Amino acid sequence: MSDVEPLPQGPHPQAESLTVEPTPNAQSFDAAPAKQACAFRGHDESVNSKNQGNFIELIKHSAECSKEIAQVVLENAPSYAKYTSSDIQKELLNILANKVRNKIRKELGDGKFCILVDKALDECDKEQMVILLRYDLLVENISGQGYDGASNMRGAWNGLQALFLKDCPYAYYIHCFAHQRQLALVGASNDVLDVCLFFSALGLIVNVLTSSAKRLSELKYVWEAEIIDLIASGEVQTGTGANQIHTLQRLRATRWSSHFRSVSRLLDLFSVVHEVLGKLVECGPNNSIRGEAKCACESMTSFKFVFILHLLNQVLGVSDLLCQALQVKSHDILNTVHLVSTMKKLLQRL
Repeated sequence: MSDVEPLPQGPHPQAESLTVEPTPNAQSFDAAPAKQACAFRGHDESVNSKNQGNFIELIKHSAECSKEIAQVVLENAPSYAKYTSSDIQKELLNILANKVRNKIRKELGDGKFCILVDKALDECDKEQMVILLRYDLLVENISGQGYDGASNMRGAWNGLQALFLKDCPYAYYIHCFAHQRQLALVGASNDVLDVCLFFSALGLIVNVLTSSAKRLSELKYVWEAEIIDLIASGEVQTGTGANQIHTLQRLRATRWSSHFRSVSRLLDLFSVVHEVLGKLVECGPNNSIRGEAKCACESMTSFKFVFILHLLNQVLGVSDLLCQALQVKSHDILNTVHLVSTMKKLLQRL
């Protein structure tokens, strides 16, 4: 291990953030904790501890799998060369990181690369930024940028794309096609008064039921009970992945397919949502919540709301096919134009 250079302190002057996964061929003796973002050291690494942390527990596991390893590690190792201190753990992690970096540099060479940045919702419906790993890659080699419509990403003066253009004038920014479709859909819906009012009512329904963890749990509990009754009566089929318990989808202007998922999920949960809103009208904790629940309940039971709900489920279902196709890596601009033309024909036929 002495032939491997130590990890340089501080960020490299030309280092940029990329979401690159370690190559499977990299040497990873104890890399599992690092790969899974787990801590190496445990809270109590003493001999009597029931859980000494991922690093030592992996050494113990390796010793159980190999007699040769068991003879030279932990209690069988010399007192001056146990190699389990925190400094040694950090050094091993740095060595593994260097091996992965060198492997990535060797594979990339002088090849071009682009940066894709996005966020995702976790199980609590909170947006989380993707964890980025830092590698020594040249900014001058960026051949393109693609982001959503957020101002801090696409801003012409202080946005991320503008900062990269200062160092690499050929890294042109292109708005994500799937986000463009979503923004066009939102803009078109706002031009139709009845549809605009429908989405306002839909947003109210979703906010009333998802803004509280207790109400959200009640929604899932009622739906679970309904699914159990449907399965018992034989009205729905069972199988792997069937009858999953999910919740309502919030409307987001820059989140592709969010409007379609919001409409389709309300259709799936219509009776459940109506039941939970009815309970809130009767037993809400205060007048404000009871009033919002009553307004949402009256809106969703009107003929116009139900009619538009079914109509948009069909219309957005057609456009969602285009949205999913736009996210395929192999598509080019000509394929995209053809897909848009096909979607227009399907909508006209509808």
